[in-house]
Amino acid sequence: MIVFDQLRGLLNSLFGDITSTFITLFAIGILICGLLAAFGGEENQAKFKRGLFLCISGLIVFLLARPIVYYFQSNL
Repeated sequence: MIVFDQLRGLLNSLFGDITSTFITLFAIGILICGLLAAFGGEENQAKFKRGLFLCISGLIVFLLARPIVYYFQSNL
């Protein structure tokens, strides 16, 4: 039982760290794409706008994934 508690603690700390890491990565992506869409050249501006939309939608999906899974687990 002690081994399983240690394993559970390891997995909880790992996934807790992954959450903050991915939020930081999405924030950096949003910042970079936003700056390059605003101040970049005209030929690449559309690509950075799509990248900005992709980063924002990825962050939203990432943040809503856990509540959606819990909702379906509790209602099925």
